[in-house]
Amino acid sequence: MKKYLILFFTLLCCNFIYGQSDYPKSYVNIGFGGGPNYGGFGLKSVIGYKSSGILLGAGMLSGMIGYEVGGQLSADGFFMNLGYGTYGVHINGTTGNKELLKGGNGIIGGMINLGKKKMVFLDLGIGYSWGATYKDAWGKEVKLDTVIGIIGIGLRVVDEKKSDGWG
Repeated sequence: MKKYLILFFTLLCCNFIYGQSDYPKSYVNIGFGGGPNYGGFGLKSVIGYKSSGILLGAGMLSGMIGYEVGGQLSADGFFMNLGYGTYGVHINGTTGNKELLKGGNGIIGGMINLGKKKMVFLDLGIGYSWGATYKDAWGKEVKLDTVIGIIGIGLRVVDEKKSDGWG
């Protein structure tokens, strides 16, 4: 079921971004949203040419600080990223203590343009997280791998004076 969900979402994103290949020449993207790329609920930034480069995210998840560090490759609005960070919270049933689940995150998705200047975009993605462990009530270590999603609104930071013909 997970494979079909990821395949469906990938095809949906490809459908939305088809023909949207004329993008501003930006070196920094900043977005606000939810999901592992955003450290829970917070900010995401990609530093690199046309949304390919270093991915940094920081946010809050259940009152704790979450993060994401990784890289992103982008082509014509379609992106794939891989990183390490927060992707969930485990609440110990015995003590009630919360702990962040951290591990690898792989996400595919699309940046769907909003507006004529294509500076603002909807950031949608789905992927898989792996590697987090926690101890259950009997002290047994449990591994948690799961399907994840992201949604956010982003802004391409562009120097209009130096940009040529992207309008």
